[in-house]
Amino acid sequence: MIREYKTDLEEARERLAELLRQPESLATDIAKQQHEIADLATLADESEEADEILEMDLGCLTSACQAVLHSAGERGLTPDEVRQRLRTFHFPIDEYKSPLTSIHIVLKRLKKGGGSLE
Repeated sequence: MIREYKTDLEEARERLAELLRQPESLATDIAKQQHEIADLATLADESEEADEILEMDLGCLTSACQAVLHSAGERGLTPDEVRQRLRTFHFPIDEYKSPLTSIHIVLKRLKKGGGSLE
């Protein structure tokens, strides 16, 4: 009987881990889709729609960095590459007083928190 509970417990843990990974994946997919729609709207000469899409909120810097890092996969990114990708996703990183310093702080916090950079 205890073995059954242990099996159920392991399955429940695996399901929870899967669910916890989904928000990062979803944020990345949303950012990529926003970018694609904005590009297509520009090509279709619907610049107003492109502007609206690009104004969609990617969330805070931490969430945006997580989405960017997740989109890079196992390769990883340097802080400068993170900044470039944030620009590609139209995140207003240049509005920060010191963008690279802010990115470094976020990356250190993510690393210290563990698991968020995967």
